[in-house]
Amino acid sequence: MVVIGAYMLALNKSKGENASTQTMVAAGHIATIVAIIISCIVAAIALPIFIPDIFSGGKSDGALVNAPSQTGTGKTNGLVFILFMCATVGNFCFGSFSSFMIPYTARRNQTKDRKSEVLNN
Repeated sequence: MVVIGAYMLALNKSKGENASTQTMVAAGHIATIVAIIISCIVAAIALPIFIPDIFSGGKSDGALVNAPSQTGTGKTNGLVFILFMCATVGNFCFGSFSSFMIPYTARRNQTKDRKSEVLNN
């Protein structure tokens, strides 16, 4: 959230502190998508380092009969799912929040908005 906010403020400053709101919202969402991809890559690299045998086969006799899949009796009890969902949903929520809040608060001239450079090309 802080990095996306700093990026958007730098973008606004480079446009004379009066960048188009649509441009800043689009740039913030692009930065959010890049942040999700980077965090998922870092998580995929860190998982085998911290848990070396995470992708190897485990015991299959520890499963309960007719138990729901959420009861995960595997080695990590759903750690991979939780980690990737936190990386995806967390980054999307905070990045979208920053993308919507900063363009409307960082503009110097709030009375009128010029045309977007991104959408009108």
